[in-house]
Amino acid sequence: MTPEDVARLHAEHGRGLWLFARTVTRDDHLAEDALQTTFLALFERPMPPTRAYLYASVRNAALNLLRSRGRAERRERRSGRTELFEDSGAASVADREAVEAALAGLPEEQREVVVLKVWSGMTFAEIGEAIGAPSNTAASRYRYALEKLRRSLSEVPPA
Repeated sequence: MTPEDVARLHAEHGRGLWLFARTVTRDDHLAEDALQTTFLALFERPMPPTRAYLYASVRNAALNLLRSRGRAERRERRSGRTELFEDSGAASVADREAVEAALAGLPEEQREVVVLKVWSGMTFAEIGEAIGAPSNTAASRYRYALEKLRRSLSEVPPA
């Protein structure tokens, strides 16, 4: 479809589609995102859709956004618990808690490098690419983090 076709459809149906998306999502911003997703997809269509197709597309986009938001919220809740040790036999509870507390005390840029290196097994080149920094910077942050972790963990009394 041409940009003019999409603009015409938006002018004709945009408000109703947004209200419908708002009913599904109960969120103004998600409704707007669903509408944008739907209208962006129209550029790939060879001919204008029916009104029913537009409403079905907005509904599907809204439901997908709700599912995505739910998954993101669950990931955020889990990440707040920092469950880094899967094997309960890997270390004592006190040791795990001490390591998690020491990691939580690191600056964000150092903590993310440690997690990517130790728990994801990434190289410094991969880490650098992932965080948008040179690999030498990733390596330096890792080195500084290890120094801070050693100091922090040496202060923990044995269990």
